Amino acid sequence: MIPKRLSDIESLLIYVYFSIFYFKIKKRGFSWGQKNKKTSKSRLYIFGSGYSLNSISDMQWRKIRNTGDTLSFNDFYYSKFIDLDYYIFREVDSKHFKRLPRFLRVRLNSIFNISKIKSIHDLISGNSTMKQTKYLFLCDKKSGIALLYYMLFRSSINLFGFFSNPYDRTINWPISETPLNITHGAATLLDAINIGYIMGYTELVLCGVDLYDRNYFYLEKDETRDFDKNKGYTARDIHNTSHHIIETLSLWKPELYKRGVKVSVLNEKSLLNSVFDIYNL
Repeated sequence: MIPKRLSDIESLLIYVYFSIFYFKIKKRGFSWGQKNKKTSKSRLYIFGSGYSLNSISDMQWRKIRNTGDTLSFNDFYYSKFIDLDYYIFREVDSKHFKRLPRFLRVRLNSIFNISKIKSIHDLISGNSTMKQTKYLFLCDKKSGIALLYYMLFRSSINLFGFFSNPYDRTINWPISETPLNITHGAATLLDAINIGYIMGYTELVLCGVDLYDRNYFYLEKDETRDFDKNKGYTARDIHNTSHHIIETLSLWKPELYKRGVKVSVLNEKSLLNSVFDIYNL
């Protein structure tokens, strides 16, 4: 059967390449959990891209670096705040094809956007805080960045793979026990928490996960990023994933606690303060 979308072809290519060739031949597999944990620290700081990151003092950044490991995703490659231990690559999706008609944008995903992948590579290569970072790549639909990034720039990355639910990547339950089925829901924050749990961290601290607006640390206050403008949002609008994240993590909290994992939030104003305790630096 001929795939109805180019992204279906992309998905098949990525699955075959990573599952059959790269990980199996290199014997790296998907069992990178605790085996590839960089340190013996029990605390993992997970960074979003909220504007509140700019309020963290130099002394507090040093304390974060000394008391835990660090993980982030999405736009955090713009930062120079702290050395980053892990970075999650999910996808470069259709929002980056701004000049194309919508009917084409929904059919094109990251495997066709080499220029965007190259620009991300250049940002990361020039970021001194990401010299020792391990990269966790989504290896399924919409994640052509993983395949192309490896093929184009494999000499400069430390690569480990994971999958989301192969049937429905929006599923937010249950918490996965394996990198073969990481829970995504509607936010990469959920991937990060699930991955932190699998890696054996018992304390997860969420930083820069504000949700009450769409301000980002790398922009001026109240400056709206282009993607949000195209969607009709402003920097002052509540983040569109807020309700889903709060609802999901309210469900996850007792289950993580049963597994010996505590989650807290650094920004006391974050909308997640209704779910988790505030972490005091």
